[in-house]
Formats: sequence, structure tokens, C-alpha cells
Amino acid sequence: MIPKVYQFLVALFAAFGSFLYGYDLGIIASVVASDSFADKFLTKQATTRSGTIVALFTAGGFFGAFGAGFCDPLGRRGTLLLGSALFLVGGILQTAAETVSMLYVGRLFAGFGIGILVEIVPQFQAEISHANIRGIVTSLQQTMLGIGSLAANWIGYGCFTHWANTGISAQWRLPLALQMVPAIGLGACIYLFPESPRWLIDHDRPEDGLHTLADLHANGNIHDPYVQAEYEIILSQIADEHQNAAKTYTELFRTRSNTRRIILACACQASAQMTGVSAIQYFSPAIFSQIGISAHQTLLYQGINSILGELAQAIFFFLIDRVGRRPLQIGGNLACGVAFIIGAALLATYPPTSPNTAAHWAFIVASTWLFNFCFCASGTMSWIIPAEIFNTATRVKGISLATMVSFAFNTMIGQVTPVALAAIGWRYYILFIVCDVTNALFFYFFLPETKGVTLEAMNDLFTNSPWVVPGSKWNPAMEVDVDRLAEIKQLGGGKGGLELEEVPVEADSFKDFHYYVEGHPVFELNYKELCEGSLEKVQKFREEFDPTSMEFKSNLLKAFQATNPSSSAYNLTLIELVAVACHQIAVYLFQLDDGSHKHSIHEKWANKQLNDSNYEQNRLDGLVIPPTAFYHNNYNYPERYPNGVADMAGYWAEAKIFGGVVLFDRGESGNERKGVFLHRTRTADPKTIYPPTTDQFEVLMKFLLSRPNFKLPSPLPIHATELNCWHYDPWDSMTRFHIFRDRYERKPPKAPRSTRCVQSSHDWPELQDKMFLITQSMAQSRGEPVDEAAVAEALERMKQITPSSPCWGNFEGDCT
Repeated sequence: MIPKVYQFLVALFAAFGSFLYGYDLGIIASVVASDSFADKFLTKQATTRSGTIVALFTAGGFFGAFGAGFCDPLGRRGTLLLGSALFLVGGILQTAAETVSMLYVGRLFAGFGIGILVEIVPQFQAEISHANIRGIVTSLQQTMLGIGSLAANWIGYGCFTHWANTGISAQWRLPLALQMVPAIGLGACIYLFPESPRWLIDHDRPEDGLHTLADLHANGNIHDPYVQAEYEIILSQIADEHQNAAKTYTELFRTRSNTRRIILACACQASAQMTGVSAIQYFSPAIFSQIGISAHQTLLYQGINSILGELAQAIFFFLIDRVGRRPLQIGGNLACGVAFIIGAALLATYPPTSPNTAAHWAFIVASTWLFNFCFCASGTMSWIIPAEIFNTATRVKGISLATMVSFAFNTMIGQVTPVALAAIGWRYYILFIVCDVTNALFFYFFLPETKGVTLEAMNDLFTNSPWVVPGSKWNPAMEVDVDRLAEIKQLGGGKGGLELEEVPVEADSFKDFHYYVEGHPVFELNYKELCEGSLEKVQKFREEFDPTSMEFKSNLLKAFQATNPSSSAYNLTLIELVAVACHQIAVYLFQLDDGSHKHSIHEKWANKQLNDSNYEQNRLDGLVIPPTAFYHNNYNYPERYPNGVADMAGYWAEAKIFGGVVLFDRGESGNERKGVFLHRTRTADPKTIYPPTTDQFEVLMKFLLSRPNFKLPSPLPIHATELNCWHYDPWDSMTRFHIFRDRYERKPPKAPRSTRCVQSSHDWPELQDKMFLITQSMAQSRGEPVDEAAVAEALERMKQITPSSPCWGNFEGDCT
């Protein structure tokens, strides 16, 4: 079976917990309206008792959601089973009720079970699904809730109509009994489906978690690259989260990141209730009755309303992972407000006592059918967003608290609405109009987009993205796109890097960095084997090397200690530490007794060249005689370096490992780390300086931060592509753009900028556009046709000019 289809089906089965919630919400209206039910339970204090019947269910849901926060040891499946069992007990008590007290207890038990189910279902769905379909999968909560309501409305309508005025209790007992069927099915079959892999890994069952991931994402193949990548990300994330796990509800507010998530999750649930949905669900029948619509017709209209709701849900079902969360949440609230404005205007102009049938029909369409259609957008988000924004350490209690808020507001609306409608009538709708508008404004300013963000990326999103969303930008500093990482693992064959026995030894490795020089020993001998004894030296060095012997500048260490893990500053400082460490290790290896490579071979050749009578002419022709074979053309100043020639080898090693010497945007002060760059030197490439792409940076960080016992494939070296922009001239980068690691590493040129030549259009891609414009201009002067669309595109690209290109005189794109 296709993995994503399997995930969907597992989530769909779990969503029967949401079906139970929707069914109970829908069925209670027809039950209370049944004449046989009223004769048995509502002969006294009918208004108070009917209100209590509704309130006890939502109150039970509040306490059930609270209890769900302590069910983590049971697992996701165990919690689903507990919720189903409690709901089943409540269903039995309600169906068999002979006294109002028995009915009350049954409503309380059913509500308690529902509180657990609606908390755990979206959480379970989010944890088993791929990020690309998580929105669709978690929207099943609202979809199945709607289907449950749809089933309840039509079952209730059928039973109400069939046994009307007969006095037979089956009119209300059968609808209540039928809700036990899906509860029994859910509880009996839940253990046939997989447990949440994140829960398994979090509870010291990593092997089970890995196999479950494989079942969900790769038809059981634990060696699948995506499975391995996702497994590693979860391991790493959970290891960090164990240090900050929320053991109590108060600990949810321990960090600003968690507090922000709690505020948004609770706001989503509270705002969903304050759209007015509960007032519409519970009390539209009472309003319909006031305008002369019979109970029979009311239930029929409610059934039609539920069908329209499911049609709307189907539409939003396919928009969630395409449009995103923000547009649906904001737009849904505004649309609900519009529906209430229409309803309030109609009630104010044509009161319930008005004989205007057309106005009454317009009210039914606007305040119930139109509203229900619009609510499907924001209502779905109220379940999706809380389920996906928390990390594993806070998810259980975070969703539990948000669900408690939902039931608390639901209960409040249920108690206030009948009193408010009786006291102020249509003016009560103004409250929901105001709330819908303020909801939309709140989410516009404070809700970040979470579409496509993996669960493990949420920490970075809520830690490093601005609280105020409009106009802000967030680029993930640590999180890896799992699909991208899986692709790299596939290319790397799942290996974490070369072993010593696998290191390349042929001259091709050297040729990647140096042009052919006649007579040079590397090119002439064309090495097929390692230099004698070099492997043993390196192995011995690795065994004896003490990492604490490496020396780092104090300001670098202080900067690293002062940064917040998961922040951009932390990542950039870590990269510099790793680059400096690699450089130092290369220096140590170079300084071994005659090095790991025979320095004498190169020295003998160099001395011969220096003593050659043609040396001066060769020097003028561009031949460089460096003191070592291992050097980067722009880092050839041993007299400036602390370790002399060994530092030249260190820069060379960096270029080999990383794809270029590792540099940073030091800013105006010269001491910052505003971005990382690589200075390449491969002979096949121009010698420009470029930043890694976002994908390259993400994969590099995941590799650096991965657990030592889990070998991720190395993403190094990072080679430049057309996506690595901007490209900087080596000298301009230091003198004009503050891009370097240490000021002593390179010498600024003595020649003026304008006298230095451009190497290729690959260095500065806009040169191709400039040449194209010149040829088009010449063609036009000859009266030949011109590709005007291509000319316009080239002119537009010229505006994106590479900072240090030959067009440096005018940054607007004028290269004249």
C-alpha cells in the first residue's frame, strides 16, 4: 500500500473518536425535542434540565481533557482506548436512563470520554503523518466531527418522525444507543493499528519506533532513506526535549517559546467557540421555534445544514496543505462575522413575531447554513494548529490545556446564550461579530504559517521567528527538510563518511585544485597509493589526539557560550568552531615528522624550479612555486600566518572538506557572524566566494548536530551551483563587504579594481545578460527582429546585480 494512503487510513480510523463527539453534539437536539423524552424527564424545570443536560457533557469534556494530560504513560492507543471505554459507559447510562440523575451521570461520563478523545486524536494523527499531508490528516478531526453530526441529525430526524406522538422511548433511546457502536469498534480495534513512533522513541523503545516509522512511511523497510532521516531527527529532538519536558501544566510557561505556543493553541480553541458556533448549534432550534417553524421542520433544516457543512469541509480538506493555515484561519473568522451581520440585521428588521416568511428563510440560510459553511475553515484550524505546534515534550499537556479551553468556552456559551437571547435578542449577535473581527486581527498579527513545517522544526519556528508576523521573515536555522535529507542519504548509500581505508589517493584529488604543471611530482608520478607510512601515522594520530589540546580564540569560545542553542548565531558559531578545528587538525597532521605526505618530494621539485635559469620568465608567465603542494591560490602568505606553511595546508584542507575556505560576514565591526560563505578554489570553478543555499545550510547543520552513534551521510563538500548567489570577488569581499575569517588570511590587491579582469560569466551571471543586451541592441540597429520578452527579462535580472561584479560602478544595473 502507498505509505501516505496507509497513514491516512490509520488517521481516519482514529478519527472515529471525533465522530463520537460530532454525533453527540448533533443527537442531543433531537433527543431533547422528542415528546417521549420530554414526558419522562422534562415535566419539571424543563429549561433548567435541558440546559444541564448540555452543560454536563461539555463540563465532562473539560475534565476529560485535563485528565488526558496525564495519560502519556498509556501511549496514544491506550489513551484512545480509555476515552472510548468512558464514552461507552456514558452511552450505556444514557440509553438505559430511568431517572434524570442517571441521565446526568451518563452525560458526565460521555463528556469525560470525549474530552480525552478530542485531545488525543489530532495529536496521534499529527505524529504518524508526513509533513506534506499533515494538514489533511489532522483535518480529519473536524471532518469526522461533521460526519458524526450529519449522521446524528438524520438518525434523530428519522427516529423523531417515526415515533412522534407514540410515547415509545425508542424515539430517544435508539439514537443514544447507536453512538455506542463506533465507540466499541474504536476501542476493540485500536491495537490493530500502529502506536505513534514518536511516543515509542520517547519512551525508550527506539527499535519499535524505527519499525513503526518504516511501516508508516516505507512499507516496513527500515533502511529506507526517509525512514532513517526521520528517525535520526526524532532521536535528536527528543534527546533535547527530555531536558525540558513539561511535567506539570505550569511548566508549559517556562520558556517564551512554549508560552507563545500555549497562547496560540488556546486562542485557536477559544476563538472557534467565540465565532458563535455553539450558540448556532445549541439554540437555533429555539429561534426557529419562535419564528413559527415546527420541531419536525427544524430537525430537517438541521440535517440539510450538516450536509452543507460536509460539502464545505470537503473543499477546505484539499485547501489546507495548499493555501496554508493563516489564510483559512483569518478568512474563516471574517466570513463567520459576515454571516452574523446578516443574521443580526434580519432579526433586527424582522423580529421572530414578524409574518415575513421570506425574511425568516433568509435568516435560516444566513445564520445557519452560510455560517456553518464558513466555520468549516476556522473550525478545522482550531484542531490542526494546536496538534502540530508543540514538541514531543509539551504536546500532551499543551493540547490538553487548549482542549480544556475549548470545553470551558463551550460551556460558558451554552449557559449564557439562552439568557442573553431572552434579554437582548438580536443584539447578542453583536458580541460574536466583534469577536470574529478581533479573532481575525489577532491571527493576522500573531499566527505564523506552519504549512509544511515538520513537527521537529516547530521549536526553531517559535523560538526564532518574530512574534509579530506581518513583514517578518523566518528561515529555519536548524531544521532539515526530511525529504531532502533522505535524498542525500540515498545518494550517500546510508554511509556516514569515508573510513581511513577508503580515502582517495589518486592524483585526481590534487588536480581538482591545481592546474597542470609540467614536471610537478604529483602529476608526473600520478599516485595510486598512499605515501609509505602515512596511513599508520594518521591512525596513530587519531588514537593519541586529545581534542582539548586545540586552541581557539577566546572571543570565539565566549561567543559560542553566549548563544542560545537553536538560534542562528549558535549555528554560525558552531560552523566556525568546526572549521577552525578542521584547520588545526590539518596543521597538526602537516607538522608530523615529515608530515603524512613526503614534504621532501615537493621541496626537491620546488628548489629545482627556483634554481632554474628560466624561473623568472616562468614567474612572469604565472607559475607559482609555493612552499607546499597543499595550498589554496588565495591563501599563500605563510609569513602572515601563525603556523606558517602549515596554515596554508590548513586552508587547503578546509577547501577540500567544506568545498571552500570557510568565511563569515563580519559586519562593520569586523567581529560579527552575520552569514557564512565558502571560498572555492577548484580548477573547474571560478574563484569566487558564495554562501550556501538554504537547503545546503540546513543539511549541514543537521549533520553537525546529529548524534555521534548515528552516522548521517556527510553533505560535504558543498559545491556551488547557479543557486548559490551572490558571488563575490575574493578581494572585494574583504575590502567592501567584510567577508573573511581572519584579516591576515589574504592581502588586498595593489592594483585598482578596474584593472583586474573578469574570469567568466559564471563568476558574475549578469554578464551573460549584458552580452545578450549588447547583441540585441546591435541586431536592432541592423533592422533585425529583437526578442522583446527576453530583453525585458534580462533587464529585470540586471536589477539583481551581483554586488562585486564589473558593473560595480552603478548598482542599478548600468554597466556602461
